[in-house]
Amino acid sequence: KQSDLATLLDSRRNLPVVLSGLSMVMQESSEEGHWFVFEHSQAYREAQYKFWEAVDSYNPDALFALLRLEPYHLDTLLQASEVFRMAEDYESCREMVHRALFACESAFHPRFSLTAGTSRLNYKYAVNRPFFLALFRHAMFLGQRACYRTALEVTKVTLSFDLASDPLALTLLLDHFALRADEDKWLVDFIDTFEPQRNLTLLPNMAFSRALALFKCGQKDEADRALETALRRFPGETSSRMCVCVPLLV
Repeated sequence: KQSDLATLLDSRRNLPVVLSGLSMVMQESSEEGHWFVFEHSQAYREAQYKFWEAVDSYNPDALFALLRLEPYHLDTLLQASEVFRMAEDYESCREMVHRALFACESAFHPRFSLTAGTSRLNYKYAVNRPFFLALFRHAMFLGQRACYRTALEVTKVTLSFDLASDPLALTLLLDHFALRADEDKWLVDFIDTFEPQRNLTLLPNMAFSRALALFKCGQKDEADRALETALRRFPGETSSRMCVCVPLLV
């Protein structure tokens, strides 16, 4: 049986079981869910110091030398991914992110779940941030490959970890994937559900996307009103949005 994370990844080969020095503990449970935090072993912390030395050297060779010694060190993998991206080696770029996600999955607490909707991670803890960044980059890779439904699911999972603060501003991305994946009703429901707490329609992307989603759902009158409201709130967006929205709503 595949794990939750495996269903979100498209890796073409199985990676070996690793002992990376990364683990996860449960901090507390509340009405919002179960809060977790990653922990580093002493060996992992030593690798982290070596990573900062490699970064300070401004020498990619130092980074890859460390990667050969510590093949599952998260910050090294993510930094190597950026080096590959700048070199336009996108296959290796994705492989580094996949390996980072695999290392995180290997460290999951038994009660940590990607799909239950009750697992929380606080971005303010630096040890949690690589997992957020790896999932974010994975979602972007999926979007670039037109795998919009999977990209949407990865984005939803990442947002669920810290919905209150949304540290990676995923609400600026969520609507794009939802519309591309034809998840129009879900998008309308999401915006309407969180509008009282988050004022999502005060974001230009959400305001216009809600209008388009309503139209695609067949609610033309409501879509017209939503579009009019969006245009009144964000008149500066008119020139860039009209060519997309107006022909659809006529």
